[in-house]
Amino acid sequence: SVADGTLVVNVDGSGQRSLRTDGDTRVRGGQNSGLGDLQTGERVVVQVQGAGATATAREVWTPQARVVGTVTALTGDRATLTSIDGLTVTADVTALSQKPVVGDVVVLTGVAADPSTIRADGIRVLPRAQ
Repeated sequence: SVADGTLVVNVDGSGQRSLRTDGDTRVRGGQNSGLGDLQTGERVVVQVQGAGATATAREVWTPQARVVGTVTALTGDRATLTSIDGLTVTADVTALSQKPVVGDVVVLTGVAADPSTIRADGIRVLPRAQ
């Protein structure tokens, strides 16, 4: 969450951490250009200055996510892919103007919503093997 000069994040492998924010806190990546653009549940990398109660977020970065795989199911704006390494990934394809179909081999780019879901904002359909 982001509110009143505070950024609260869930640290991987740990609990929640509250960080101060100020006019020098920068936000980059995805569609985010300011703290108000961040959405609950969005994965971020945070550069922190200081420690304890004085820890301040200096940079908040939303890394680009990418998955290559075969679309195995579609339910509304949710696509299920089997990636090239055999993992199952869920993709929110709401923002895509070109929707994939079952059987497509695709490269999706976007933002990681959680460890197994990508919020796709780009798609490239690869040629099928013959």
